[in-house]
Amino acid sequence: MRVDAPRGVWRRTRALSHVAPPARAGRATVPVVEALEVRELLSFYNGPAATRPFIATGGLYQAQVSGPGVVNVRPAGTGAINLVAYGTTAASTVTITQTQPRYHFPNQLLQIHTLTVKSGQLGGLDAATAELTGRMTTLTNDVTTFDLGALGPKSQVVIDGDLGEMSVSSVVLGPTGHVEIADDLTSGAVTIGTMTLDGGRFAIGRDALEPVTIQGNVTILRDGQLAIGRDATSALTVNGSVQLESGGQILVGRNLDNLAISGNLLVGPSGSGIAVGGVLSSLTVGGYFQGQGGTSAPSAFDLGVGLDLTSLTILGGVPGQASLINANIRAGGSISNVNLAYGSINSTIQPNTPPPPP
Repeated sequence: MRVDAPRGVWRRTRALSHVAPPARAGRATVPVVEALEVRELLSFYNGPAATRPFIATGGLYQAQVSGPGVVNVRPAGTGAINLVAYGTTAASTVTITQTQPRYHFPNQLLQIHTLTVKSGQLGGLDAATAELTGRMTTLTNDVTTFDLGALGPKSQVVIDGDLGEMSVSSVVLGPTGHVEIADDLTSGAVTIGTMTLDGGRFAIGRDALEPVTIQGNVTILRDGQLAIGRDATSALTVNGSVQLESGGQILVGRNLDNLAISGNLLVGPSGSGIAVGGVLSSLTVGGYFQGQGGTSAPSAFDLGVGLDLTSLTILGGVPGQASLINANIRAGGSISNVNLAYGSINSTIQPNTPPPPP
């Protein structure tokens, strides 16, 4: 037999059960700041604006449009962003700056997964703190400046017009990656830190009227190409070494004023090499030039010139060997002013022998 407690006692007991226990003496509540997560990318105002602050894994950034248009920033996962520009014209420049790095973490480039330009027009991009890892909308106008921290393996840049100036610290283009300038390099230089074209293509469609300089090494392989469609009237300079492997090529459709390589020029088999359709005024190699296997009747040429090669200078050499090693050079016209500091071994230099078309 169960005896119930008096009704008043039960009600008081139930009421007391809802009262929080008293805090222990000497223990204060301390506010805690939650850690910044990768997915918590955006803050402040989330819509398009001429000046758009945002947060990414590298710290605080700001995207800004000078001239007509606005810009918006959207998260793309793993700390990357998608950048969208609205209403821009050929008079607009998008600038991305890092306003504050993330404390106690190494600095890193902001990754832009896609760069969408709704109008298809943009006069300039100034984003030395960022890396493009995917596709940018094809630009249908002449572009004055194009500055980036890096171009990743899958990046795709197409400018359907002239380019005034380009500066990129690192270019690494895989089989789906490409940079295509349809017309001319006109009013400023192309300056690149290092370049690797692993099946990718970097091309100027018509004339390079200003210098193209790679400050470090150039590696082109798996049918990758560095191409100039017509004339390069200024120097193409590599301050490091050039390595062409498994079909990697440097192509110039007509005349190349000056190709200067501070390090070594290394050409591997399977269709690799340098092809100039017209006149190559000067080739200077600071190190040695090693080809893919010299023979008197080669099936492939390490350097082929359609018309004249007016100056060939190789200043370095391999100890105990030579400056020109296992290499074949052909020209459809004359070859003059040849200076091989340490001579040649197992190599051929033949004028008036047009190489096959590239």
